[in-house]
Amino acid sequence: MDLTGKRIAILATNGFERAELEVSQDRLKKAGATVDVVSLAAGEIKGWDKKDWGRPVKVDKALEEASAPDYDAIVLPGGQINPDLLRVEPKALFIKDIFDAKKVVAGIFSKERFDRRSSWSSRTRQLISGGGRSQI
Repeated sequence: MDLTGKRIAILATNGFERAELEVSQDRLKKAGATVDVVSLAAGEIKGWDKKDWGRPVKVDKALEEASAPDYDAIVLPGGQINPDLLRVEPKALFIKDIFDAKKVVAGIFSKERFDRRSSWSSRTRQLISGGGRSQI
């Protein structure tokens, strides 16, 4: 898939699942997209890599500097810490702005973690009540 000319935000903060951010970022760039790591503040963030903190990742834009019209899509890496920190952050309504503009919102999560935590129907209800939509 050619993504030349597309701008994609990866929204993450400390505690993202390292592989979910870095692999996505790498593949999107290889497909031609311009990719910005967006976080709560400028500087660097650290992901979680199995049992320890991973290497730092440079933040390209602070969340307050990012706006939905600047991006064609957003990627939300999983992890246990990252989504919990973003869920309570008022500035993270950036996600809703992208969704409301009918742009791509991609959430990444481990199938194993998904299966362990809840059934498909209860997870779908959580997504819908959180503002997401199910394709079921």
